[in-house]
Order: sequence, then structure tokens, then C-alpha cells
Amino acid sequence: MALLNIRNIAKNSAGPTQPATTLQGQNWKEKLYATGEANRKFMSLVDISTDLVGSKDKTLTLAKQSAHLAITQTPPDQTGTTVAVRTLTRMDTVLTNVDVTFAAGDYSYGQIGITEHDVETSRVDKFKIARALMAQEIANCPDKLIATALQSTNVTNVVWGGGKTNVGGLVDGDTMTVDLLSDAATLIEDKDFVPYAVVLHPFQTSKLKKSAQFTSANLLGSDRVNLTGMIGEFAGIKVIQSTNAPYMAAGGTDVNENAAVGTNMHVGIMVGVGSSSLMGEGGTPDQKEELDKVAGAWIWKKKPLVRYEHDMPSAMHNFYLDMAGKATAIQTDAITLIKTSKV
Repeated sequence: MALLNIRNIAKNSAGPTQPATTLQGQNWKEKLYATGEANRKFMSLVDISTDLVGSKDKTLTLAKQSAHLAITQTPPDQTGTTVAVRTLTRMDTVLTNVDVTFAAGDYSYGQIGITEHDVETSRVDKFKIARALMAQEIANCPDKLIATALQSTNVTNVVWGGGKTNVGGLVDGDTMTVDLLSDAATLIEDKDFVPYAVVLHPFQTSKLKKSAQFTSANLLGSDRVNLTGMIGEFAGIKVIQSTNAPYMAAGGTDVNENAAVGTNMHVGIMVGVGSSSLMGEGGTPDQKEELDKVAGAWIWKKKPLVRYEHDMPSAMHNFYLDMAGKATAIQTDAITLIKTSKV
């Protein structure tokens, strides 16, 4: 999907605020939903489920592989009167359930109001601004929740800038490097997953863009599938830029380590996909797009719903946004966190 320009998501006509009658059609809503979806970055890292949408169920059960499944193969003994049977490998011995349950706090309800006075006197199109804000929320709310979930305390694959070993030791100058990308990928590969993509903050990608190692390895512009926010590739890993990549001010508490950070810090998040289903015999890097994304999941209970009303008694034009979704980390061994100083 082509990235849509938030500033132009509901262009009805040129000029200042238009009469409220221009909002009665559905075209502006479709553009708003499409814009929100197109501007999400972290959603490309996880599996997306709509199984609960429209149902009365509040819990979705997902499967997590808790250990490597080794298939035991034994040749049948056909020398005696009884033929030896195959050795049974049970999948339920290595799979555990991850239950995602929705509560009242997982529903979000937003409202933007524009006074009749603003409609009649403003040279700025307040309707367009309201719709843009709604589109940004539709994009940012899932992304931020996914970023938080992927920083689970169960994630043990972590690399730190400057060779440090914890967030408390980070100081200014422990910035992003190409070596950190390579180290992060190695930790995922060591757990039998294949590095797929990494989301970095602009302060982190700024360092990479100045690196000859990164720019020479960048394959952006080829016939490979590109993701929203993607600035290039490194060793087959899609590098995505987003301001929703986690940031923590000095002295704040890191989500993953539950410890105070030594300096202003950004956290890049790299995820992998299942190693058994790509890059194998006859496989190509582009096949990653067809695979299950095992690191985490985003579960919709109620997809974004935008409504508009002109409330005559209060002389207000109201926009409403309802949605419910939840993020969870699943295969934490397929996640590496890259923690670096801001400057």
C-alpha cells in the first residue's frame, strides 16, 4: 500500500473550513482508515489476528514453541514377525498456550470537538486537522503498544552501545553502529530464527546513514518487498525508521530490564521469523513476506471506528474514535533489543 499523506487525507475542496455537510459521505473515512494503516511501522513485525472481531469472545489462545522439536527417525525392523513402528514425535510436548484476554481497559475511546464558532470564523480547516489527528492515533496507538510488548522482561537477547552490559552503564557516545546490527542478528540466529526486520529511532538510523558499511550494503530500490518506513537493508534485514521506537530519558526505568537508564536512550527492536520455512532449500529472502511472524502478535477486538455528529444543543462538531486491540510477545527468543544512547 502506498504511503498516504496525512495532511491530505480528506481533501473535499480547497480553502478554509467547509460546511459540515461535506462530512456526510463515507469517502473521507475510508481515506482516514487507509492512512492510519499505511503509517504503522511495528505492525509489520508481528502476526495480526482479527479472530475476535465481531465475536462475543474475550480471549484468544495462541501457540508458543517452548523448545526445538526434534523428529526421531528410526528404520523399521522388518526381520522378525512383528514390524517395528515409527517413533512418534508429539508436538504438544514443545507447544504452550499464550492466552490474550481483553478487559475494559483495553478499549480506547477518543473524541475531538470543534465549536460552531471555529467553523464559521477559522481560516484553517479544522475538520481536516481533526481527521488527521484521528489517522495519527489509528497508526500510533497499535505501534506503541506493540513496541512495549516486544520489550518483554522475558527477552534476553540484548545488545548495548559502547560495549556496555546493562542500561545503567550507558553514557553519551554509546550510539548506534553497524556492528550492533550484526550482533543483534547473531543472537536471533543462535536461537534458530532468521533475522527479518528491525525498527530504529531516527537518532539511531542517523548514525547508520553516515556509515559506509551500511550504505554500501543498502539494497533499497531493488525488486525486494519494501515495508512502510523502510530506509534500506543490511545483510538481508529490513531497516525501518520510526519515531515510535522506544525512548527513555536518563534516570527513567527501562521496560525490559526494569532498571534505571544511565543516559537518554533509544531502543531498537529486531525480530526474526521461523528458520524452518525460509531461506532453506530453494528459498529466497522475499519468502519472508509469506511466513508466520513468531515474535509477537497484535489482536484486534474492535477495529478502528470513526464517527461524526453535529450536536445542535451544544453547537459542537464531534469526531469519535473507538477501537480495541492488544499486543503480546510470543517467541521472545526471536527478539533482540538494541539499546543505545541518544547522542
